[in-house]
Amino acid sequence: MTEFQDEKIKAAFLNFDRAARSSLLAARHLILSMTDKLDRVLSIEESLKWGQPSYAPVPKTGTPIRLGVTKTGAPTMFVHCQTTLVSDLEADNAHGLKTIDNRAVLLPSGDLADHPGLSNFVRSAFTYHLK
Repeated sequence: MTEFQDEKIKAAFLNFDRAARSSLLAARHLILSMTDKLDRVLSIEESLKWGQPSYAPVPKTGTPIRLGVTKTGAPTMFVHCQTTLVSDLEADNAHGLKTIDNRAVLLPSGDLADHPGLSNFVRSAFTYHLK
């Protein structure tokens, strides 16, 4: 697991309940591991946006992903609502990921590192401006 460089981001994860935290940390690991898999993304910038962990590609080849929970506490990846990322996922959702409107994907339970649907979603988000 990648260590936290910022104590405020670490604290944000500690504020999630235990069940959500586990999935969100797995999603964080998946997101940070994408740098090695994307040619034009040099790094992933981790910060807080609206109190939630946020991940943006450097250079700005795509749109950020925020990690958080729904009102019911379900762990979720949020993206900018004016992108087509969620509708694109829904159009070709062979992996059965559940979405919320045009802005979020609910994280499935279990190991996310090898989840092809989520990997493709993160890849699409981080390369969104290259289309």
